[in-house]
Amino acid sequence: MSDAVRELQMPLTGRNLAGPTRGMPARRVALESPVFDLCNDADAYEAYTGDEYSDGALFPGNAYPRLVSERGEMGCDDPSFGANRPRWALRANDWGDLLRFRTRDAAVEYQRNGLAYLRQRFANTIDSAASGLSPNGAVTEVLIWFADKNTPVDEVRVLRDSVTVEDGVLRGFVRNWSRELWAYDVAVTAEGRSFEWPLSVQPGELAPFEIGDWAGATDPARIDIAIAAELALVADLSRAFFFVQEWCRWDNVDALPRSYPPRVLGQLRLEGIGDLCATLIRFHSPPSHQFFPEDGPSIVNLVEIDNLSAYFARFTVPRDDPEDYDHDNPPSPVLLDLRPLPLLAELHDGGYGEIDRWPIWRIDENWSSPYNPSLEAVYATGSDNFTIWIGAARVADAAD
Repeated sequence: MSDAVRELQMPLTGRNLAGPTRGMPARRVALESPVFDLCNDADAYEAYTGDEYSDGALFPGNAYPRLVSERGEMGCDDPSFGANRPRWALRANDWGDLLRFRTRDAAVEYQRNGLAYLRQRFANTIDSAASGLSPNGAVTEVLIWFADKNTPVDEVRVLRDSVTVEDGVLRGFVRNWSRELWAYDVAVTAEGRSFEWPLSVQPGELAPFEIGDWAGATDPARIDIAIAAELALVADLSRAFFFVQEWCRWDNVDALPRSYPPRVLGQLRLEGIGDLCATLIRFHSPPSHQFFPEDGPSIVNLVEIDNLSAYFARFTVPRDDPEDYDHDNPPSPVLLDLRPLPLLAELHDGGYGEIDRWPIWRIDENWSSPYNPSLEAVYATGSDNFTIWIGAARVADAAD
């Protein structure tokens, strides 16, 4: 049997979702792209192709004649002539498209300051486009929110209004309030008990915590909660998954139109908490990595992900009259439950197998579309808001 067709290696324990950790994911990409000077042939060649320049290398298409004709307008040979055409560039994708700027500083500022705006407009818990999130009615501001740009907060903080104690379980949410830094190794400690969130947390993003067998204070206001995290200007491409399509409201598990693994169907029967849904999931380049291709097989080969995992949470959002909703100060959500979510892909011989690495051709050759794959997930939603986090989970230290 394929290594991929097996149970998730990270079951929920109530105390610790991931066990001891070993820092940030090994495979990650720096947030910023180099700024290229189009007056320099070697820089221009790398900007257009992504490859290092060597003598005799040929520019694609008519890119070089166009650059030569633009040299005067870019101020390459005589700066006093002026710069009517932008000289500085960032790579936009693998097809030679560029983002051009009149100064190097403008390109740097675009990356450093413009990304927060892009994330605030497009980002969510699993990808770069709001359409990717399926929050079942929850407003996006609940899931992604930033500190004011004039008063930046580069910290992960607990949302105090989200903390609850129900049936011996302490639950709540934390948020990465930074506008630019990603949070890794996020750990929540309360009265000597700890919970470690396995995934990285995007700027502005919400992350859950859950500590079972809670015997401490039952009044959330009396619980001392501490947050530890490592923040870095390093984006985690393993978080770049999004929902393509979703199907919901089957009457029961037996009505599911797909042949899913027995373990998955058995878990759904045990849950029995409401509507059943399935979603199609693809890997996508987030706005923090605009120089990667938008989609297709090329990006599949750029990123390798170990310990690919997904987590599903249901939550409620206190809200009054929608007309009085405060978008400047959205309410804190209240976590109802949190669980691992198996990720599935079609097999050549029919049915589905479970996925724990990306791209799936790294696992074996049993998959029906290994070079341009999509994943699926199936879950029971209930009538509450819900969301899904997907990414590379931290691994337990081999010594433990």
